[in-house]
Amino acid sequence: MSENRGNYGRDGDIDSEIADILSEVSEYSRNRAQSESISEMAHRYGVDVGSSAYAYEGDRPPVDYGSGYRPYNRPREQYDEKGARIVFDADNGATTVSGRIAAGRASAARMANAAEPSVAERRRILREQQQASVHVVYDADTSSHAAKEAPFENIGERETLPPVSDGKENRKKKTKKEKTTKKKSAKPGELTKTQRVFKTFIPWTGDSKREYIRKIVMDVSFVVLLICALYFMDYFIEYNNASKNNPSPPEVVTEVSDAEALAEKWAGIRAKYPGVDFPEGMNIAYADLYAQNQDFVGWISIDNTPIDSQVVQSDDNEYYLKHDFRQVYTRYGSLFMDYRNNIKELDDNTLIYGHHMRDGLGFAKLEKYKTVDGYKESPIIEFNTLYKNYKWKVFAVFLTNNKASDDNGYMFNIIVPNFHTRESYMGYIDAVNERSLYSTGVDVLPSDKILTLITCDYNYDDERLVVIARQVRDGEKENVDFSKIVANENPRYPQKWYDVMGLSNPYRDAYRWRPNE
Repeated sequence: MSENRGNYGRDGDIDSEIADILSEVSEYSRNRAQSESISEMAHRYGVDVGSSAYAYEGDRPPVDYGSGYRPYNRPREQYDEKGARIVFDADNGATTVSGRIAAGRASAARMANAAEPSVAERRRILREQQQASVHVVYDADTSSHAAKEAPFENIGERETLPPVSDGKENRKKKTKKEKTTKKKSAKPGELTKTQRVFKTFIPWTGDSKREYIRKIVMDVSFVVLLICALYFMDYFIEYNNASKNNPSPPEVVTEVSDAEALAEKWAGIRAKYPGVDFPEGMNIAYADLYAQNQDFVGWISIDNTPIDSQVVQSDDNEYYLKHDFRQVYTRYGSLFMDYRNNIKELDDNTLIYGHHMRDGLGFAKLEKYKTVDGYKESPIIEFNTLYKNYKWKVFAVFLTNNKASDDNGYMFNIIVPNFHTRESYMGYIDAVNERSLYSTGVDVLPSDKILTLITCDYNYDDERLVVIARQVRDGEKENVDFSKIVANENPRYPQKWYDVMGLSNPYRDAYRWRPNE
């Protein structure tokens, strides 16, 4: 080859190099083997040997290389980032190098000029860049520098590019430990998220006086609201239980005259409840109720009121204040008879207690008797014991005290089951009539038995409302003559009542009845 070979290579002139190659081809054309070797080398440099015509695209005018040879029409030289000349594209041939690089640059320009390309646009641009990437064989460095030949077995391989992000990379959830570490790594003096929540409700260091008061009021209001909510929830639950858990009234059973038929019925009852010891002579109508609770002693009902319930009796007057018929705790309690009363042989005075519940349960509806019209609606009370059925005519309604301190040290004693003498009994009836809000015209004889219903009233603490009825006598009609009703213009009240009403007590020095005097 030419003596100018030392000037070729990385910094040499490609046109001069090709010219020298063609000259040597012409010089050695007579030697076929050498000519073929040089032709192969020329092809490696992008030169076609054979045709006499030639053409050249470049900055210089064409050069006559002799007949029979013509340079291959090729693009302008391209260099990689290290300055090596690109002479062969393994994918599409040398003729596509400049065009494919230009396409890649155009794609890069479009990507740079786009404000915020979409995911689809970024993927399209990347595909163009990948298509424009050039896989080449570098020409041998013919200078004295480290010459090299690219291995042909690597031609055509492409570098695998990373996938394009769609902007929605998966984010690993923070573990509990990482969250805790983040909380602990808060800047000094900076509140954590939990502290900020508490600071909204709890007085905090640095709060203004106004903010401090606001939080106190808000916290107190919240606590009160919570307590009220719990109270009403509990109330409605108990109300529902008190309304539904009471047993239904028993069917009225007439006396069975046939002893064999009655014995047969009792045999069935005892077989049904083998563990229950039924009292001799009890009304078979109440067998099921008695089997449920052996404290059952009777049933009371008053027309035109919701009072229609079982009556129980325990060993004291405390238990059924807070327990229902099934002996479950409840503020409604039960209607219960005084523990001193005899249920089989009635006492002179049978006493039944019940709560005055503001929702109308218990003995609340006894307050209707404070008016004459209320009395006219319900003049008869029915109270049937475990052994016998009875009806009673109301004859007195009054208010009294439950503590001696509410009436100048005097306690009007209504809890007297039996009187030692008939005179004491009748003295009690006179004291009751003196206090009654009105006179019903129903008379009371020394031989009569009476029924006393006691509940609370609310003019002051521990006030009592008392309704008293006497037993309907054998052969007496049950109806009441309302024409005999007379209002009491000046009933006797305890001292506390006059104090509450702002009135003077005309009975301050009046006679004080006491039992058995």
